[in-house]
Amino acid sequence: LLADAGLRCTTHSFPDHHAFTAADITFKDDKAVLMTEKDAVKCRALAGKQHGFVPVTAVLPTDFAEQLLNLLKRKA
Repeated sequence: LLADAGLRCTTHSFPDHHAFTAADITFKDDKAVLMTEKDAVKCRALAGKQHGFVPVTAVLPTDFAEQLLNLLKRKA
């Protein structure tokens, strides 16, 4: 999203359920650090003024619930 807007970004990826430390989100410059809203909750005590988050919304296919129910019925 940001790179598509023409911004230069450096990506730092972490596995799901990562136990963040201050070193994980502290860098030598004062550039903005963006993370998902989920990770921001985990990093609240570690964050500074340069840290922000981007809300993420899952978009599921319109027939997702029906497909899920059919799958569960077949497995039951």
